Amino acid sequence: MIEEVKLSAEFRNDAFQSWKVSDSLVAGSTQRLLPGSLYRPPCGAVDFLRANAAARYNALHPLKRSVVVLTTASEGLELWELKFDETGQSHGDWRTIAKCIPAPVPTDEIGLPPSLVEAAPEDPTRILLFSTGNGDLALIDDAKPGLVSIGQPLASNDGKGFAPFSLLSAWKGEAGQVICIICMLIKHSCETWVIAVTPSGGELEIRALEKLQVHSEPPFFARASLNGDSVILAGSPQQTEPRIERKGLGASDADTSSCPPERWTDVCHESGPDDLGNLGQEPPCIICHYKRSSSGQGYTKEKEVVCHPHGYLGQCDSSSQFPLLGLTDDVDMAVIEPGVGESSGLQISHLGSVPAFAYVAAGKPQRKYLFIGPLESPISAVLIESERMIYVYGGSKTTTDAHGQFQVLDIQNYVAEGDIYGAHLSVGTRVTELFIVTKSALVSFRF
Repeated sequence: MIEEVKLSAEFRNDAFQSWKVSDSLVAGSTQRLLPGSLYRPPCGAVDFLRANAAARYNALHPLKRSVVVLTTASEGLELWELKFDETGQSHGDWRTIAKCIPAPVPTDEIGLPPSLVEAAPEDPTRILLFSTGNGDLALIDDAKPGLVSIGQPLASNDGKGFAPFSLLSAWKGEAGQVICIICMLIKHSCETWVIAVTPSGGELEIRALEKLQVHSEPPFFARASLNGDSVILAGSPQQTEPRIERKGLGASDADTSSCPPERWTDVCHESGPDDLGNLGQEPPCIICHYKRSSSGQGYTKEKEVVCHPHGYLGQCDSSSQFPLLGLTDDVDMAVIEPGVGESSGLQISHLGSVPAFAYVAAGKPQRKYLFIGPLESPISAVLIESERMIYVYGGSKTTTDAHGQFQVLDIQNYVAEGDIYGAHLSVGTRVTELFIVTKSALVSFRF
């Protein structure tokens, strides 16, 4: 079933006039040195998918109740965690999660950036899955401190290299299994797979379960319900592919002679029309709901919601199971929330709008990250550039506000380095906190 997204006109603020500069949105800031040398993946890829992934890489990995950074050491890679308290505010110092994770072996082939996901974050003993993006996989179980289970790298089509993939989400399966959704680069497209991971004696057995979709670019997000019965995937329109017999994960006998050539990339779209920036050039978005079959052996697409002509702007994790999405709505940004009803299946709720924000975002072609603030947060959205500048937007929560507030932050006013390698907007029960990672420090801003 295919439907079109429906946005409500009741959230449109016809009284809005402008965003005004403010210096009162930030209540305080904290600087922490990183526990080691920040890991930065190799760069130099020239094809679109790898270059775009490298340009958008976020070195700050958010979990349910913490943020994690990846550092380098002589024995390998290390994962360090900064926890939040019950109000959502960061506290304490860095705590090591795992050490001696094998670093990627230098090769002529460039993979994807690292990724980290958390299975069963509500359980007392959580499970983390980590990949450097080079076909490798590591599992860290809180119930087994110090043990890092390693899986064999997934082979590429010709068996001569690795199949790069990113972890999108994970949950606990049956009999000790962990079920994951990954995005794998195959030729010049992105395949979204469901895989099963079984730890055994420090090693991982990886088994492909099902391929969900093929996209021209990585999905915006893929998230499962707590029991894994439903999966919601948001991304670019599905790429058509020839009818071929798949041998398995990362293996294909398809004739690639007709595949599109490698796409060279202008990841910031700096060549957009004058005076309009990227307005109207935001990526299209579809939202798909997959339901596990009654036999538990596969997933079936139940519904597809097409968001056209509304383009994708950004997202934010919320208190519900699935992230909030920001879509263009003329010059505004509509905030929607996907969900799954017991009988109705996929539902899209329009929660509100941020006036004139699509126009604002289009005028920032150097933006690297865009975060949405939930309705309960004092922050409406955050734009972050790759160097120095951070733009925080707040206020204008009703349809009668004539003005909103925005505050401009320069990261060099807080730390010496200007390059920004990662960011995360954390929304707790009482505190909204923005984290920024530079080469040697983590800076947090409280609102």
